[in-house]
Amino acid sequence: MTLSIRQRLTLWYVTAATVMLAILAVSLLVVHERISLARLDIELARLNHAVATVLANELRERKNPHVAAEEALVEIVVPRRHLAILSKDGTVVATRWTLATPPRLNLQDPEMTSTIGDPQPARVLTSALPPVPAGFVIITAADWDELAADRADLIRAMLLVLPVAVFFIAAMAWWVAGRALKPAADMADEAGRLSHQSTGRRLTVKRQDELGRLAIAFNGLVDRLESALSVRRQFLADASHELRTPVSIARTAADVALSRADRSDAEYRDALELVARQMKHLGRIVADMLTLARSDASDWPLSPIEFYFDELLADVADSLALLSTECGVTIDVATPGELQVRGDEGLLRQMVVNLLENAIRHTPTGGRIHARVTTTSREVVLSVSDTGHGIAPADRERIFERFVHVAARGTDADRNGGGTGLGLAIAQRIARAHQGDLVLVESGPTGTHFATTLPILCGSA
Repeated sequence: MTLSIRQRLTLWYVTAATVMLAILAVSLLVVHERISLARLDIELARLNHAVATVLANELRERKNPHVAAEEALVEIVVPRRHLAILSKDGTVVATRWTLATPPRLNLQDPEMTSTIGDPQPARVLTSALPPVPAGFVIITAADWDELAADRADLIRAMLLVLPVAVFFIAAMAWWVAGRALKPAADMADEAGRLSHQSTGRRLTVKRQDELGRLAIAFNGLVDRLESALSVRRQFLADASHELRTPVSIARTAADVALSRADRSDAEYRDALELVARQMKHLGRIVADMLTLARSDASDWPLSPIEFYFDELLADVADSLALLSTECGVTIDVATPGELQVRGDEGLLRQMVVNLLENAIRHTPTGGRIHARVTTTSREVVLSVSDTGHGIAPADRERIFERFVHVAARGTDADRNGGGTGLGLAIAQRIARAHQGDLVLVESGPTGTHFATTLPILCGSA
């Protein structure tokens, strides 16, 4: 059976408290025994001193030591105490002793405190020093039962108090654990009520402790998930819209061509050319969507190699020369000479192609595109600027989003086979995958300027 956190906390508290109380009880018993024994030794020492004083007085009054000793013990009456007066050689002179073990003198050490244990335990104090008269030894003893009785009373009191204390600690631990975990239970209930339809709902943050940080972290996770779902829905909607257009055009062209049986070869050729153009456009959309989907994955594979970036830029410009000529646009390329970098050559080529194609489509006939590469100690900067009509201020924050077609630029270059709306988004993803970035530097009536920054050694081996 799995215990709840509240039960485990209570069990831990009770176990820790029980161990501490047990240690405290044992320590108390040990200390109590030592204190009681020390107190008994002090009492025996005082009794010994009193007997010695009385014995000295009796010896001054009576010359017979036996009579003086007997009289001294008659005068000293202490319940439950045992007294004996011995001579230096160990002979008992007088005694009031009821212990089973008779008083004995240790001739090697006549001044000592000892314990006799068989058959009747007792604490014994022997003294031969002043004020004990010369030639005598006084022995006082007390039954060990007194200490045992006190110890038993203390143990009985502990057996009554400790279970009550443990029960009280368990009740307090259960209550405290419940109070401490109540916010977690409330958050669990709130989280259980969240669904894909509860947009905007978050956990209530009432505290600034660990549970509060947990609620904030959970809300951040929900924000990211909601944002991802929103992007996914928007992506699916935009993709459906973008894919529907070429499919509809191609289907319409095919239906028109097949609607009559007496079409000429030229009409069939025109229809097939239209279908081929739309299929080409459709293929590019699908390829761009696949690239974006791969870029969304955390393990977007890169194949970094060392190559010359200036040669890549010149090669891309040459490959787009036919398109730029058809649009009446001139591409100028300026590089600082041989520039060796490290990165995924295929992806970086696609990034440069997307930037230049975007500039060609939005530059009017007779315009110019400038592609310039500069370097710093750690970065390669590719600047692509055109002489188009610029981007409307309202659209400048959206140009790197997916399927965004900026109609505000409104140049006659838009006739050149509109793009997929994914080119800039893909270019920015490629730059960031290489620890760089793509930004819009400026845009106005005289043109638009994009800048891509890449580390000198991009990617990883």
